Amino acid sequence: MMFAAAFWSTGILPDQSLKRAAWALLVVAIPLAQLVFHTTVDRAATQTAFLHILAAACGFWLVGLAADRHGFRRSVNLAAAIAAGVLGTWGILQFFLTPHQIFGVHTILSTLPMGPFVDRDDFAACVELLLPAVVVLAFERRTLPGRFPDAVPISTTAWGAVAGLAVGGVILSGSRAGFLVVVLQLGLLLSTNWSAPVHRRRMVGIVVGLVMVFGVMVGVKPLVERYKGSWISASGRLDLVRSSVLMGTRHPFMGFGAGTWAEVYPRFQFFDDGTVYDYAHSDLAQAWAETGSVGLIMCAALLVYIFRMLRVAPRIKSRENQPFCVGVAGIGLHALIDFPLHIPALLLLSACWLRLAMDKG
Repeated sequence: MMFAAAFWSTGILPDQSLKRAAWALLVVAIPLAQLVFHTTVDRAATQTAFLHILAAACGFWLVGLAADRHGFRRSVNLAAAIAAGVLGTWGILQFFLTPHQIFGVHTILSTLPMGPFVDRDDFAACVELLLPAVVVLAFERRTLPGRFPDAVPISTTAWGAVAGLAVGGVILSGSRAGFLVVVLQLGLLLSTNWSAPVHRRRMVGIVVGLVMVFGVMVGVKPLVERYKGSWISASGRLDLVRSSVLMGTRHPFMGFGAGTWAEVYPRFQFFDDGTVYDYAHSDLAQAWAETGSVGLIMCAALLVYIFRMLRVAPRIKSRENQPFCVGVAGIGLHALIDFPLHIPALLLLSACWLRLAMDKG
């Protein structure tokens, strides 16, 4: 806050940027207040959570300083699209060449690591943030000279292939929530580009075809096998959410402390299968348990804002804004049934995406 005031007083930080960053400071204030007033059951865990949230808030603020510069969003879109292709290719090669290994060195058997992520669902959540940028670039219309005004640009095929690689990585990972969110994102983006001109329909057909081809090529068996055990997994996750709700009712105002869910959960668990659970598998439920009604209200307000952006996204004229809206809405939906926002890297990237999505252009 002192740095923000200093920048503002010297004119480096616009007044509007400070207003938009105000809510991020409020989010940071929750774990800080728990530390100051000693309302956390584990100061070390809350300090770690505070640093993670602070880093995300700083990313949100710093990206906002550059958000209005000409070409900044397009540069980020392009970087995100390239990263999606790299991440998808990495995950596919890793699955077939060095399964259950991070960077081909460290072996993890408790879950399926994909790319640089230890868990398959974190990999899928990262793709959810990046994939919309690829699809938006695939539908960019460049006027072609000569006799082919309705011809499909080569870039559509190229970016469609990149989208296929990214979706193929998610399919191989076996992330059920990740696959559903990616399908919803693709459906939204493809439907908004299904318009009267012939070249638009051809673009949609090419992208859909390439995604399906890559999906069949990598194989859907891992995903199908994961869906077979969905009912058992859903029952266990529902019990985790019930425990989290019960935890929140014991400290309804400020919760047990940010980052303390894993320590408090054993007192409220409904089942014991020998597994150590570190997260509630629902960021919203965990926010209620750790930060009480204060954190729950802020998270709920943020989710409402995100899904409002999802409704607005198809009407956004500037396609440089669209991928951020759809990406942050996708991971917000994923966060209702998993914990992607408790992964520091994904939290930071989501905060940056949210700040860029706030400007409608």
